[in-house]
Parts: sequence; C-alpha cells; structure tokens
Amino acid sequence: MAPCGPALLLLVFVSLLPCLHAGMIKLQCKNENVGIYRQNSLLSCSVKDFSPDVTVILVIWKKSGKSIFTFYAEKTTFEDEDPRLQFAEPNWTPNNMNISLLLKNTQIADAGQYECMVVTDAGEDKGQTSLQVRALYSKPTVCSFPEKNIEEHMKVTLYCNASGGYPPGRIQWLDKYNTDWTASSETRVVQEEDKRTTLISKFTVLQATSVNPWYKCVLYDSDGNRQGEAKYTLSFASKDHRKLQLIGFHLED
Repeated sequence: MAPCGPALLLLVFVSLLPCLHAGMIKLQCKNENVGIYRQNSLLSCSVKDFSPDVTVILVIWKKSGKSIFTFYAEKTTFEDEDPRLQFAEPNWTPNNMNISLLLKNTQIADAGQYECMVVTDAGEDKGQTSLQVRALYSKPTVCSFPEKNIEEHMKVTLYCNASGGYPPGRIQWLDKYNTDWTASSETRVVQEEDKRTTLISKFTVLQATSVNPWYKCVLYDSDGNRQGEAKYTLSFASKDHRKLQLIGFHLED
C-alpha cells in the first residue's frame, strides 16, 4: 500500500474533529481589520482561556470557503495556498496561542470575510474576522481651459484628477473666500481592473475674475477624511497682452 501523503493525513484528521473535546479553549478574533493597498495587513485571532502547556495541533484559515493557510504537523502554507500569508509573530511555535496572520502585499481583492479554525490538545474552536482594504489616492492635480491669458468675466473650466484610491472618495471645490462650489461641479468615478478608482472632477467658472483668482480642489477619502488638496491660480492676461489684443482688433476693422 502506498504511504499516506500530508494532504490525505490532514483530511483524515479534520474528519475526526467532532470527536475532539471542545469548549476548553476560546478563539477570539478581531471583528474588523483594516489594511492598506500593497502594504502588509494583519488578520487578528488568538486563543484565550487556556491552561498552561497547551499545544496547537492544527490551524486552518479560509476565505470564501477555500483554505488559504494551514498549519499542521509543523508544516505551513500547503500547496495551492496563498504564499503571502505567514504567522504574524516571528519564530512562531505550537505553544504560541497567537495565530494571527500577516498578509504581505495586500490587494483590493483581499477584502472580505475570513474564517479561522484552531485545534489544540485542550480542545478546538472557530472564529471569524474581516479585512477592509484602503488604497490612498495620488496627490490631486488641477488644470484649466483656457490655461492662460484669461480675460475678465470669461468662462473657464477647471479639472481636478486624483487616481489610485479605494473605496471611492470625493472632491470638493472651494474659492478664495472659502465658498463651496461642489454642487456646481461634476465628478466621475473611473474604476480600474483592480477596483481602485480615479476621480475626475469638472467645475466651470462662468465669469472668472482676478478679484477671486484662485480655486482649491480638496480630496476626501471614503470615510470623509481630508487626504489632500491642490490650489490653482487662474492665469489672467497681462495689461500688455490686452493692449495687443485691442490693437489687433482695431487693425482688423
């Protein structure tokens, strides 16, 4: 008979779990964890109410019903599981009741519900935790059309862009006097393949004036926290440029 492989032994062990004594330990997991895109995140779970000298035999972490990390028989990260995951504490041993995971290079797709099961020589328990992933927007940038030589009372359109954020945030427009013009603007949310978003906001100044020469694009994240801003000063035509325009106008006549 061929020897049993690790995967088969693990399957047999899991099938015997109902026979193990439960209730002597308790697995406590943090309800919600927050991670930052492309940084390391923590999935927090630990065993509580245990007696001394308890030993962890088995740990299984799942997401959407699929095993993503397994510790069994001193082996971690089985084939087809996520190689970015490892125990959060360095040099973890089976006598360490902190079975939290460190998730490297966090992606937007990593957000969701996670389930953890632990088996010790004093009992077994299950717990759930969730991961919310945030991605920071780039610094907002502003441009205008026309870009320069703006005349008094001319219509000018301002554009503000910020990219790479998740969940979608919002853009606010303010002028020199702190007047909020956001209701007069239009903002589009463009979603990329990895679910991160780009904000493109358009605001038209119907009658630009050098008395109120600059506007500010303020960026907020999905929680309403101010993340950045960009101040833009309209480039009005100089007096010499206006004179040349008038001369040209009269010459055409």
